[in-house]
Amino acid sequence: MEYLFISTNDAVPWGGSEELWSGAAARLAGEGHRVTASVWDHSPEPAVLGSLRAGGVLVHKRHERRIQRNRLQQAWATVLQGAPPMFRSNELELLQGTKADLVVFSVGYQLCPKFLRMSKVLRDRKQAYAVVVQLVIEGLPMNDDMTQAYLDAYEGAARVWFVSEQNRQATERELGYVFTRASIVHNPVDTTTEVLDPPPTEGGWSLAMVGALSPHHKGQDLVIALLARPKWRERPLQVSFFGQGASRATLERAVRVHDLRNVTFRGHVPDKAAIWSTHHAALFASRMEGRSLALQEAMAHGRMVISTDVGGARDLITDGIDGYLISAPTVDALDEALERAWQAREQWAAMGLRAHERLLGWVPSDPLGYFANAVSRTVTDG
Repeated sequence: MEYLFISTNDAVPWGGSEELWSGAAARLAGEGHRVTASVWDHSPEPAVLGSLRAGGVLVHKRHERRIQRNRLQQAWATVLQGAPPMFRSNELELLQGTKADLVVFSVGYQLCPKFLRMSKVLRDRKQAYAVVVQLVIEGLPMNDDMTQAYLDAYEGAARVWFVSEQNRQATERELGYVFTRASIVHNPVDTTTEVLDPPPTEGGWSLAMVGALSPHHKGQDLVIALLARPKWRERPLQVSFFGQGASRATLERAVRVHDLRNVTFRGHVPDKAAIWSTHHAALFASRMEGRSLALQEAMAHGRMVISTDVGGARDLITDGIDGYLISAPTVDALDEALERAWQAREQWAAMGLRAHERLLGWVPSDPLGYFANAVSRTVTDG
């Protein structure tokens, strides 16, 4: 069989949402199938692409190149169009020539314009495709024409996979539609991770918030606003932001404006054990998620999680037992949940052990193999 995987991510070189499709692509290539992966041409190139090539996956890079104009062309462009920059993309070239038995899209969110555009090309060619949705953003402006266009794209898919049931239900509400060829898949998380002893508490309590410094997504702004409240200034609680992102300067300015001494920026730390060995629990204030990989990594290391009730958080957390659910991504809701957690802080270590057991009972033993088989069955079973 021949498969083409297309990641629509062009924002960052690599992210947690890339692990599922790339792992499945490697599995299928290892089984002797012809596999191509189409990714955005990021520089520097993510190291994982070298591993994919070594495993037999052909890597195709999408790009946009600015069209160079000579003086005459530039003069006419200025007169006729105001001289806007012009770009040539190779986005559709691969689609128009592919002979893949199945094209698998991995989209960063449910209303991805690239998925809309490229799936239309495939439908016109009567080419089979499927899609895995890694995140749902609710409340985006839509009209009937846009809704119908996305409905056509999803209806045309041989299979639709979501990473949480909440994401599936939200998309159905948005489109006014009930999926009949959709199911849930799991992003891979290492459940063999060592459960770490909690750090001492003599110097206070510490929460780690792991994720891109993108407050519109991860909600660091809510945490800063909360910690500026008098009671949290006075308590021995420290919050560490782990991650990189385009909004770091904005968040750092907010910390300075509020004169906060209980927030620290730690940057990107690839060694997860180094994070969780020095923090007592995890905090996630996301406004939207699929099913957070960072959240699951915290649980794998034996840490209790305080998280907004978005994406698949409810699947993994029983409020007050192995973590705490924040009812909404607001400062007041965050305050309410963190207060309950603070009052039970002596139980965080025991709750972390329960969180670890909860994760083991939820995550399949081989998520990559499950997804690779699901992709394969989409072709063989029709």
